[in-house]
Amino acid sequence: MKLFAAILALLLAICSTASAYEGPDWGRGWCRSLHPKVCGAINTFCNHGYSSTSRIFTGDNWATNGVRNGNAWVRIAQSCGDRQYVPWDVCFKQFYDMCVYGTKERGEANRDYGRNGCQHWIINNPP
Repeated sequence: MKLFAAILALLLAICSTASAYEGPDWGRGWCRSLHPKVCGAINTFCNHGYSSTSRIFTGDNWATNGVRNGNAWVRIAQSCGDRQYVPWDVCFKQFYDMCVYGTKERGEANRDYGRNGCQHWIINNPP
């Protein structure tokens, strides 16, 4: 009986220290620690697309103008005529990946995504 009580106490201790599930990180923590201004711009930009009334489409003002946070600037340009929808989770995943694996000093990056590479994802963070 003492062994059962000890095991139960141990399990309760482990379960009580476990944190609540916070959802996927997609590199956010790493991006935030490396380039906090870029991370802030990404969060503002991509959270705009979370609402069903403010989705992100290439070619729209939101995507083209992007968001600035200090010197950091994130945006999505387009080179094809058709607007392309950017889901909010894809927005976070791709921008966080660019932040983490972009230039070491400032997290700058340019990548092409979308149909036929028509979406030009850009992170600028001048000194």
